[in-house]
Amino acid sequence: MRHADEARLEPSPFNVGSQRCPDHAGGRGISHSVTLEALVMDANRVLEALEAGEFDGVGHTYQPYDGYGNQTHQVAMSVSDGTIEVSKTTSGKFFDGKENARYSETSRDYLTGMEAVAFITQRPYYFSQVRPELF
Repeated sequence: MRHADEARLEPSPFNVGSQRCPDHAGGRGISHSVTLEALVMDANRVLEALEAGEFDGVGHTYQPYDGYGNQTHQVAMSVSDGTIEVSKTTSGKFFDGKENARYSETSRDYLTGMEAVAFITQRPYYFSQVRPELF
């Protein structure tokens, strides 16, 4: 069932993928699906922009998050020449029998192609500042 005022409503940023018709007889509204094509970025155009080097210089360090036990994880990314370098630093401490010993390990992944586009899809904010028309 379609509502007559559906064309005037925009999707809510808090409920992506549906629309509400507030003047429904029950007062709660009717939920309608919005085409995902209108809400999803064009992956091929993002890949072309990445390979063309248009996202160069984008970098960010994400807020640390807790792991299991006494571990914390810090993720940082930087983009250059169409490659996204993702660094994950795991740090923590353990008791070695005498005192607490601290450790820190860093692993790096280099993402290109559709893997890089998948990463951008998960964290589009810093990329959309460079090319807002793609998002």
